[in-house]
Amino acid sequence: MRDRVVQGFIGGVFGAIVMNIIDWLIYFSGFHNERLFDWASIILLGKLASGTGEGIFAQLAQIFFSGFIGIFFYILIRDNNHLIFKGWIFSIFIWFFLYGAAIGFKLPHLENRALFAGISHFISASSFGLVLAYYRNRNMTSTS
Repeated sequence: MRDRVVQGFIGGVFGAIVMNIIDWLIYFSGFHNERLFDWASIILLGKLASGTGEGIFAQLAQIFFSGFIGIFFYILIRDNNHLIFKGWIFSIFIWFFLYGAAIGFKLPHLENRALFAGISHFISASSFGLVLAYYRNRNMTSTS
């Protein structure tokens, strides 16, 4: 039996890497001006990252946090039926919850959502859930 915590963390990190690649590509295309690591920067530093060091720290923290979300998915979802769909729904729930929390707590730079940033983050969150579920399906199918 594989360890759900370790595998969940690894799946979350893989999902975060794909999610951030998509976010950076959309950001560099000019579609929006809010990166996912801006969220981690505001939560950890109380402000947007102002230099390379702060940006790298925030990006790594965001990926690490996504690993914890992966653990939560692995523990919460007990069976592998319709796993890809469950991963997608789970990731959209987390995205919706975090957006709501940012607005509810009036986090600076995050309380006002732009449509294109929301669409981009929906796409990114969807990719996170799909990768997370795919990784689980590949690595945990022999466990219950």
